[in-house]
Amino acid sequence: RSRGLGDVYKRQDLKCKEYCDRLEKTLLRIIERKDINYMRLVPATVHILTLNGRIDKAIQVRAELTATITSSMWDMYNHREYEEANKVAEQLITIDSENVEARYVKALCLTRFDEDDEAKKILDNLLEENADNAARYYYALGRIQKKQGKYNKAIELYKTAILNICLLYTSPSPRD
Repeated sequence: RSRGLGDVYKRQDLKCKEYCDRLEKTLLRIIERKDINYMRLVPATVHILTLNGRIDKAIQVRAELTATITSSMWDMYNHREYEEANKVAEQLITIDSENVEARYVKALCLTRFDEDDEAKKILDNLLEENADNAARYYYALGRIQKKQGKYNKAIELYKTAILNICLLYTSPSPRD
């Protein structure tokens, strides 16, 4: 009895699915072990998970990678490696233009590079979009004003930052 092309394709699809399932398990095992090369495997893992219909897990793995990169970016900034931190921030922004941490670090780096106008634009946008972190944005804006010798404006921004911190800790939570 002859088999149709449909049967051949079905067998190939099943075999492909089987290989993808095995590959998914292997990649996840390596990533969970944090093997030395696991970071290189994250894009492939996200791709295989997506192909296997495990979008939720793919998003989780991608988020963990982004969090790791963000942590490294902050380490660079805190060690005064501003050029490197800025490059990482720009790459994260390229991947996700809404990445608040990357945009904030970029603004801080731009301040270090004396590109205050561009830093101020970013901080103003962050203030509009992310009120939860307003205190740190006002503080950064205050630092720009202080650096420019505009001490009264800097003091006002620092006071606003402090007020935002107080509001954050004294406002009832939505669950109350």
